Amino acid sequence: MKRLISLTSAIAVSTLNVAASVPVSAQSSIQGPIKEFERPISIDKVEAPIKGFERPNPGEVRINKAPINKKIESVQVDKSQIQIIKKKPTQFKAFDVKDPQTGKAIPPSTILTLPNGKKVNAGEYYAQLNKLEREFNQIGYSLRQPAEEVTIQSSTINKQELQKQQQLLQKTPEKIDRSVEIQKQLEPSEVLRTINKGPIQQIDPKLPGGVINPSQPQLDIKPQRPQIENPQINPGTIKPINPQLKQTKGNFKLAQASGSRTYTRTWNKQVGRRSTFAAYLRGKLQLKGSRTYTRANAEGSTGGYAFNRNFELARGTATVYAPVSGRGTVNTSLYVARQNVYNFQTGFANRFSKGDSFSRSLDFGVANIRFFVGPIPMSARFGVRGSAGFRYNMAASGAYRYAYARLNPFVNSRAYGQGGADIVVGGAGVGANLLLLKDNLNAYASARVGFASGNRAYLQSYYSVYNDMEALSGKAYAYAYVYVPRFGIPPWRKKQWNWNIFDWTGFKQRGYLLRGSNRVYF
Repeated sequence: MKRLISLTSAIAVSTLNVAASVPVSAQSSIQGPIKEFERPISIDKVEAPIKGFERPNPGEVRINKAPINKKIESVQVDKSQIQIIKKKPTQFKAFDVKDPQTGKAIPPSTILTLPNGKKVNAGEYYAQLNKLEREFNQIGYSLRQPAEEVTIQSSTINKQELQKQQQLLQKTPEKIDRSVEIQKQLEPSEVLRTINKGPIQQIDPKLPGGVINPSQPQLDIKPQRPQIENPQINPGTIKPINPQLKQTKGNFKLAQASGSRTYTRTWNKQVGRRSTFAAYLRGKLQLKGSRTYTRANAEGSTGGYAFNRNFELARGTATVYAPVSGRGTVNTSLYVARQNVYNFQTGFANRFSKGDSFSRSLDFGVANIRFFVGPIPMSARFGVRGSAGFRYNMAASGAYRYAYARLNPFVNSRAYGQGGADIVVGGAGVGANLLLLKDNLNAYASARVGFASGNRAYLQSYYSVYNDMEALSGKAYAYAYVYVPRFGIPPWRKKQWNWNIFDWTGFKQRGYLLRGSNRVYF
């Protein structure tokens, strides 16, 4: 008979402070992180949209309130990942079939009442008790030993490896561009000034530069080389879409008027161990442009592993496409546990600027596992609870070949567990007080096609990614217990055996992942 005892961690599903955008003077000195990118506000209250970034119309937004249905996978825990704390074997001595209170012999058919209220045949009880005693003796333990609680095994976690991960996570990138120009170009007030310049002049994509009036002011900022911040982070790729385009000394020569340029930055950080618990943060910024359009895309995702089973907590995307002629498009989505819970998609003519925020709770199972605590067979289920959401702002101007996206995904999650044992002489459970992942990411990116002297076209990009993360702080353990006869008052003693699954002080990271600008000529 299997007895399931559920023991879950106290979950404080508090809402995570996230960043808001507020104007910062372009003349201010840059000391440490720019406040505009990290100023916390409470998501518990509905955020007033930034002036000029109105919320989408209700009819344009699709919200999925359906429960998150996620298939829970079963897995056999790898025994090589568990280290049993063995001692010198001891001599087996059987427990006689006696009354636990008086110590007198009783018939095997006698019904015993355990402290948890469970009634069991005395013969069945002592048979299983002696089987466990023999198996405990083989690894140097006994149900007769005085200790009431013993850690008998632990996961084979290399703590030096975890410490190295923490050092890499806290390492400040050596080169982060803190220039005022990047701050200015990404702050909302400057974005709105860019898309609302006027009067807008007539555009002809067939003409060189696409501008009928060549006296129109063009963006011509001194080219800046991309900075390499951290070997863990992709330093950026410049991708020629047209195979006829060739690269020469860092610049691209224009082979066809329809050629385009793409600039991509990515990040990927992971901490912990997949065989027990791990957490990750991934993302991408991609900026693209040609003489006839610009496009800005931002993606960010968070998730983890539990006993080698991958799960995604939250993923946010935002894409802005701004053509010189025709209708532009915007599309932003939030996925929680790979379920689309929010989507905004619409078209626009010429100009666009909107923003919104959304969050929801999450609660789903990750893995069903079977294992042993010492000689005691157990099963358990682990899952995740918390909240996840995102905030975004998007803007575009087709006439000025400009696209802007700000994406702010956030998550606050904890692990929980339920467990049971296939024994009649006691029970089992799982304890979990583990902060799985608390993350707040702010990614900003803008792309604009400009024209330098000689009507040379170029793609100018600005980007900034700031992150505040805490992960894998706390512990998770499984335990099994046995009621052993005392032969006195009280008549029972409870012996508990623990498996220390995961125990760590946590990982923390706060700072820029990326920040810089890039220009590439057509």
